[in-house]
Amino acid sequence: MAKNKTIVKHCAKCNKPFSTADDSVVLCRECTSKELKDEAAKELERQNEVAETRTCTACGKSFDITVGSKEFFEKRGLNLPNLCPDCRELLKKRKKELGGLEHTCKTCGKPFSYGAVTVLKSALFGWELSQECPDCRKAKREKAKEAREANQASKADRQKVVATVVCKECGKEFVVTAGEQEFLKSHGLDNLPTHCPECRHKRKVRVLAEDMRRFGDKKESAEETVVMSDATPLDNIQTMMSDIAPAPEATSTMAITGTIDEDAGPVDEAAAAAEPAETPASDNTPADAADNQTAEAEPEAKAEA
Repeated sequence: MAKNKTIVKHCAKCNKPFSTADDSVVLCRECTSKELKDEAAKELERQNEVAETRTCTACGKSFDITVGSKEFFEKRGLNLPNLCPDCRELLKKRKKELGGLEHTCKTCGKPFSYGAVTVLKSALFGWELSQECPDCRKAKREKAKEAREANQASKADRQKVVATVVCKECGKEFVVTAGEQEFLKSHGLDNLPTHCPECRHKRKVRVLAEDMRRFGDKKESAEETVVMSDATPLDNIQTMMSDIAPAPEATSTMAITGTIDEDAGPVDEAAAAAEPAETPASDNTPADAADNQTAEAEPEAKAEA
């Protein structure tokens, strides 16, 4: 097999001699490498050109889509991104934390998936993701809406005027609404009020001032006593009862103490037994002593008889 012959040629750019086996090569290695670098720099500059500017649907910031990124997505048949690069990176991290976007509804048990923007906003603003599917959340919102509408309707019904009454005190006319009438009936009052709200308020103030003038601090102290008795714990009550209960009578005890003299020798038990025992002092009064003597003399008189 014949080997390729090496040809010595001169570079078309720098005119330096170089050896090559390909007759079509006209540039030396240095010039070829430099030319490739120049072309690569031009290509990189073209790819970094801004092709489109969009607004991130998650954070609201504007970001640029370069020519290279656009060609990358179009080559793979993907739509252009609506999220900025920072949000896309955060979304990847959040997906790993959640273990994916597929979850099970805790109310109906059906599987559902979170939206990418929803997951991203929960990571950006610290929102807690719902554990219910969109259908259950929609049903809950509709139920809450119906409750609000019913409350508003009932509020409008309560504000309807059912009667116009003239105040007996000031002579002004005032209206009685359906809500006020319902409140009065719930408290067992069937008749309509005869005083306007201003006069009723003034009457309450006068009654309170009269009570304060008549009772003063006594009424307040009585109320405080009732509140304190209701709030007293069981332990405090037992302590109070133990303080009120009479103390048990003290029992007199006599302790015999003595010291043994080592030089005196053993104690004579017979002599100790012969000594008369000391009698404790009596606490009886003279009158009690006289009664005791009379009680002792009666059996003796009967025996002599």
